[in-house]
Amino acid sequence: MWAAVLAVVPPVFPLLHGIVVTDVLELADRFLIIFGAAVVVAGVSRWVRARCASVLVSHVPPNRISPEAVLAPLLVWLLTATILAEAVQRWVVEDRRDVSMIWCGNVAQLFGAMACLVVARRVVDGGAGRFLLGDISAMRSAALGGVYLLASLAICWAVLNLTLLSITAWFPGYEVFEHDVIDALRAGEVPLVTLWIGTVLIAPVAEEIFFRGMVQNCLANLLGRRWAAVLITGTVFGAIHAGGGDSPQPHVVPALAALGVLLGLLYVRSGSLLAPIVLHALFNAKTLLWETLSR
Repeated sequence: MWAAVLAVVPPVFPLLHGIVVTDVLELADRFLIIFGAAVVVAGVSRWVRARCASVLVSHVPPNRISPEAVLAPLLVWLLTATILAEAVQRWVVEDRRDVSMIWCGNVAQLFGAMACLVVARRVVDGGAGRFLLGDISAMRSAALGGVYLLASLAICWAVLNLTLLSITAWFPGYEVFEHDVIDALRAGEVPLVTLWIGTVLIAPVAEEIFFRGMVQNCLANLLGRRWAAVLITGTVFGAIHAGGGDSPQPHVVPALAALGVLLGLLYVRSGSLLAPIVLHALFNAKTLLWETLSR
């Protein structure tokens, strides 16, 4: 009898393990979405009880960020990315180019973020430190990022599914492509630590410093309307994540634009870039963690 059991268990256990993990992840997703919806409802209710007082009371440090201040870090990022990509094509062997190009992108983002901080030192009252951390504690910034994460998961889930329903209603043959990072994770061709460092650490820091810290503040200064700055920056943020080449993802643009708007709103309310960085990092980490576990 024991021989029969030992013969059956090994092939069955991975199957059961996969089923259990998949069920747990789906259940966890549902709970997160429900909690997120509750956070959204509570936030809207609080706003209504306050007689629709402005949710964009700004705590952002006073600044003089202009289009020129935005252009300088962008040029640093493009120049660094171009130089590193050319170096990889010339001196890195073909079977290691994919991983090397990912690191090129990471390094270019870091150089762009550092350029933003150099510019902020001159054009933000209080310098680069206040530009990055604002006037609230790091603990409170992290807590706000966690609360907004729940709201973003619910909102992005709803927007993404509504977008897919609309697209497939008009284009029944529409093919849904995954993000390049998800494809790389599934293929197993890129070390997991490389994907985590780039997606959870470097990208959130660099993108929030540039988009919320530089672009959104620049638009707010030019337009004189924080709402417009938040909406435009969020839309651009969603659009640049549409993918391209062999795996276009236009269906994710509305959901990621909604995420961009939440990131912008969080920045205005907190005055600290640390809060949207935490939200962005946790959002990416959740996606990678679920995908890793489901493998």
